[in-house]
Amino acid sequence: MMNKHLAVLTVLLLFQILVFGLPEAFQVAPFNVSIVKAYASSADSVHDVAIINAVPSSTETVKGDSITILADARNEGTESETFNVTAYYDGNIIIDAQTVISLEPNTSKTLTFMWNTTYVSFGNHNITVQASVVLGETDTSDNILAANTVKVIMGYPVASFTFSPTNPLTNETVTFDASLSNPKGGILINYMWNFGDGFYANGETVNHNYSQTGTYNISLTVTDSEEANNTGWQTITVSPHPIHNISIISVTPSTNTVFGGQPINITAVIQNNGNINETFNVTIYANTAIIQIQTVSNLTPSSQTTLTFIWNTKVPPGNYTIKAETSIDPEETYAAQTITVHTPLSWYNPLVSLLTGIPPYAWLGISIPIILIALFWLGIIKVEIEKAKDPAEELQDQINSLLQPLTEKDERFIPLQQFLNNLLKENPPPETIEFLQNTFPTIINTLTEPEEKN
Repeated sequence: MMNKHLAVLTVLLLFQILVFGLPEAFQVAPFNVSIVKAYASSADSVHDVAIINAVPSSTETVKGDSITILADARNEGTESETFNVTAYYDGNIIIDAQTVISLEPNTSKTLTFMWNTTYVSFGNHNITVQASVVLGETDTSDNILAANTVKVIMGYPVASFTFSPTNPLTNETVTFDASLSNPKGGILINYMWNFGDGFYANGETVNHNYSQTGTYNISLTVTDSEEANNTGWQTITVSPHPIHNISIISVTPSTNTVFGGQPINITAVIQNNGNINETFNVTIYANTAIIQIQTVSNLTPSSQTTLTFIWNTKVPPGNYTIKAETSIDPEETYAAQTITVHTPLSWYNPLVSLLTGIPPYAWLGISIPIILIALFWLGIIKVEIEKAKDPAEELQDQINSLLQPLTEKDERFIPLQQFLNNLLKENPPPETIEFLQNTFPTIINTLTEPEEKN
């Protein structure tokens, strides 16, 4: 009975499906084509990561210092990848490790590793960077890349040197000494010099000369037995050979005739024709006797200075040649005009000089004639002048006869004699002739009277 009922139900269900279709409750979802496609595409996926670049910041470092290692990791597959990147030295000693997360296909990422060399032995060390193998990766040949070798040294040598002379002249031999240089490990095996003028040398101590003036940069590069090197620098200034050339341009006295004790000025112009600043003495002589010495300080090239010397002329009467001389070049002298020094007028009343401001030695040539003429014109002296055929000539003979013996004994009367002779040659008026005829003998007696008493 049960089988009959199942048979009936089966028939009705088939009818329902044929006429009205499968009820919604019994419908099955259609076949998903995308799943098939995804399954088919998974068979073409590529998993491939690589290290494409690895570079240390230096190929040489001092033990204890840190250097940077830059590495570029790349996803060369078709799927996003997460993987580890590790930096090593000497094959298997880990420097540092980092994780790259979800690196998209055909993209790269730069990683930075810091390597502290405090506990690294001296010598050369090979650096490698390696990416871990991702699931499904078949090409692992590019997962590891060797970087440059890094040398760990005790320290860099010190390049230090001296040179002598420190202020050389052109074509003067200069000695360069690198004995102050020292290694930080091993020994120094090479000294390379660059003198800055296109010339080079090798050695711990070398000589060089410069043919041109100027300032040059000198470099010394030292290398030690560990192949570490270092460079030191200094500058050197080369000067021209000094030219000492001091010229005395002129020496000029304020007067060429004086009476003993009369101070005169002597002006000297000095010029530096050399190429360096000069400090020197200038000496003024009267014949061979030193008048005065003055010092010139730091006279620059091509410049002049003017010096004024004072000579008191307290010397015996006579002719004196003024000469200037420099201490730099004693052969460089300049002789001025000759100065004639007359006997000083020690007998003259100083009160006149004090009142007039005219020194006694000046009064010999001017005071007596002026006084005589002044007295005559003021009417203080009145005399009768005897008529003569040639009064001026006769008076001139009289004056010369009176003065000649005096001038032979005392040259102070020479200017007076010259003045009166010149005056009489100009045909003075009769009153002047008469005045001189009557007063001149008296004046002569007055002038010579102190000498006769003595």
